Amino acid sequence: RRIFTHEEEDREEILFSDLTHGKDVILDGEITRGNEKSNTMGFDYQGHILTCLPESGSIVKFKPSLFLNCRIHGSISRRDENGGLNSKKPKIIFRHIDLLESDSDEQSLF
Repeated sequence: RRIFTHEEEDREEILFSDLTHGKDVILDGEITRGNEKSNTMGFDYQGHILTCLPESGSIVKFKPSLFLNCRIHGSISRRDENGGLNSKKPKIIFRHIDLLESDSDEQSLF
C-alpha cells in the first residue's frame, strides 16, 4: 500500500525551521559540490547538504571554494517545485562566499 501513497513524504520534518523564507543568513560550512549545468552548489551545514544558488551569475567563479571551509552570505528560499513556500529543506541564494581556509591567498569570492 505504501507504494501508492506519499505517507513517508508527509512525515518528513521541516529541516532548520529557524531558517525562514527571505531571512538573510551568514552560515559556516563546507562547499561539497558544484554543478555548472544546474548552476548550484552543495553546502554542508550541520551535517546536511543544502542546495545553494548564486544570486546572479555563474558558480564557475566560486570553484576555488570547493571542499574548503567557508562562510556563505545570502538569503533563504523555501520555494518548492510548485512555486509555493512549503519546501521542507531550505535553499540558500548566496551573494558571496568568504573562505575560512585557503590553498592560496584568496580569502573572499565575489
